[in-house]
Amino acid sequence: MILFVLTGRAPAFLILLLALLVYLSWLDLRAEPVDGKVKVWWYLLVVLLNVPAYLALRIWLAVIRRRRREAEDKAG
Repeated sequence: MILFVLTGRAPAFLILLLALLVYLSWLDLRAEPVDGKVKVWWYLLVVLLNVPAYLALRIWLAVIRRRRREAEDKAG
């Protein structure tokens, strides 16, 4: 996205892929019990950094889900 802003041009295919990444981010975050500001922060990061940010989002979600599962196992 940063390259698109700097050059002022973007192929339609890449814009479509960026929209797909944002949609996948929304699917991943919609049911997570995190603050709305955190969700918006992740969406913006995905828009700016594309695939690396989406991969970071997936790793972050895996970590917090594992921690939540471990906490539930200890409590129950």
